[in-house]
Amino acid sequence: MEKQLFVMPHRAIVFLLVAAVLSACGVAMTEGEKWLDSQKDAPEMNIAGMWDSPEWGKANFKQEKREVSGMLGDYPVRGVVSGNNLYLLMYAGDKVHYSAKLKASDQNAFQGSYSKYSIIDQPRSGSDYIRPINLRRVSKDVSPGATDAVRSQAPQEGKSTQERVAAVPDETKPVVIERIKLRDRAEKNFSDQDLQKTIKERDFFNRQFNPGGNFPNDFVDNGDGTVTDKVTGLMWQKGGSSSEMLFDAAAKYTQELNSSHYGGYGDWRLPTMEELCSLLEGTPNKSGKFIDNLFDFRQEVCWSADENQQYISMRFKGAFSVNFSRGETSAGAADRFMHTGGGSTTLSRFYVRAVRTAE
Repeated sequence: MEKQLFVMPHRAIVFLLVAAVLSACGVAMTEGEKWLDSQKDAPEMNIAGMWDSPEWGKANFKQEKREVSGMLGDYPVRGVVSGNNLYLLMYAGDKVHYSAKLKASDQNAFQGSYSKYSIIDQPRSGSDYIRPINLRRVSKDVSPGATDAVRSQAPQEGKSTQERVAAVPDETKPVVIERIKLRDRAEKNFSDQDLQKTIKERDFFNRQFNPGGNFPNDFVDNGDGTVTDKVTGLMWQKGGSSSEMLFDAAAKYTQELNSSHYGGYGDWRLPTMEELCSLLEGTPNKSGKFIDNLFDFRQEVCWSADENQQYISMRFKGAFSVNFSRGETSAGAADRFMHTGGGSTTLSRFYVRAVRTAE
């Protein structure tokens, strides 16, 4: 009797191949856990409950102290709440397939980005797969048993969830905001080296010099066209100038704000680079700008008060700026000028977002 050869169906072969590829992709869970553990701020909110994501579908989270577990779409999730930021790992087995970093716009909404096969704060290249992610709370009730299955899928290597939770004090102390004082006096001889040193020391986000930067902010919309950062004690224009202008005109713009007592105050000024860089966010907002959603998105590139003597001549001034569309800063001659044919000259025109010291 002839032996029958077993022929695997084509669909099954494809499935196995896909499964093999997926199992080989992703970041080791131990690396993901180190990333979660590096987020040190005390949690400022509890996200336990049912959520909905336009990009991922339904979500069901449970939170114990700062630790988060549950499901997001079809993926089990592990994460932490650090301050008002949410860090998530969507995993399968011992591999992280997606990681996400989100920031709360209020108690019931998060906005941020997620990356595929990488840690969102640690891009491997400029072409990493990065997409927006949004979460909106549906209910504060957790679906019974929804996270039990997740615990059974947790990898055994590295620190266990129970060990990590045990390291958190039983009673969460009231959150005390640590005030960070930023330089508020303009520099007339600020250099590229000064800028890069400031970015590193303050841990400002900057796509060029510090892509992993995560300066803390705690913004409050004052409802009068201003936004206050409780961390720095600075009050900002929610918007700014309606049009771009030359550097010299920027100072005149702030004088006009003071004359009209914008927001009820007469001490508005151009921000220093330290102050302006503190607004840069590592995750683009809903308009694709690297700044909190509370701010107007129109002011894409803004003047600072800091000048650079290297670029000053008898006719031109050099000053620094921040580009919120690119998440970057000018490299030196922010008031960039260009000589073109016929001796004509083009001077840079940027927006102004004024600031004042609120506290």
